[in-house]
Amino acid sequence: MLFVILLWFDLYFEHIYHAKLYQLLHFNFYLRFFAASRILWEKSVEGWMLMPITADYSPVNLTQRITSDLRDEILTLKLVPGEKLSEMKVAARYNCSRIPVREAFRSLCMEGCMESIPQVGSFVRHIDRQKLEEIRYVRECLETRVMVDSMKSGCFTPLLPQLQANINQQTEFYAKKEYPKVHLLDDDFHDAFYEAADKSFVRDFMGMNHPDYARARYLSLIYDEHPEYLIRQHQKILNAIQNQSEDELCAAMKEHLTNIYRVLPNCSLTVREYFDPSY
Repeated sequence: MLFVILLWFDLYFEHIYHAKLYQLLHFNFYLRFFAASRILWEKSVEGWMLMPITADYSPVNLTQRITSDLRDEILTLKLVPGEKLSEMKVAARYNCSRIPVREAFRSLCMEGCMESIPQVGSFVRHIDRQKLEEIRYVRECLETRVMVDSMKSGCFTPLLPQLQANINQQTEFYAKKEYPKVHLLDDDFHDAFYEAADKSFVRDFMGMNHPDYARARYLSLIYDEHPEYLIRQHQKILNAIQNQSEDELCAAMKEHLTNIYRVLPNCSLTVREYFDPSY
């Protein structure tokens, strides 16, 4: 039936329009038809299958959405290191073809969240311990310098009530085991210092959102058997600023930014297997 309709269109255009105009319309019609067909159909291991049409279908936006969702799930360990991801299953989840999923996987591999092994599959990348330490060390050096210089300038003083309220909220959410909220409050605590010091570019330079460092931080948060230590470390930083003590501040920053090494070695074997075994 479809081809009968196409043939009718051919005869109609040929009868009404000049030959050159007919050729242009003929070419443009088939170009649009086959472009639409490419969206509707995709070859899979199970053969040719019809892909569903949605009114808001946008390959670019859908790829970005899939990339963002999977990134969040990787960074919050809903998808654990070493877990295999299937293009077919992710495509079924979003009711789409495998094309945007494949593009999302490619982007996440470039970010270091995933890795693709030819003839094997795509996996959530293990945490690289060496990369983790590199980022942690750079952060300790740079953030401590920013904190000391800015404390001396007095720009942190107006923030003290806000930061104390942040610490109180961390205690509240930790008691409820609402770890994502604690994680966000921890970020807000440190971001406030960078913004007050007008040094946000330093934070961006350090790579704090790198998947190796971000996941290690999250692990140290949810597996900490003594969460009061983290709250206490933040309080020590705040007290040092109130006391205008450089020595206290440097000591508090070092203790806080090495906190992951207090927690992670005591985690279960399953958690330790999240890290790259080759290091």
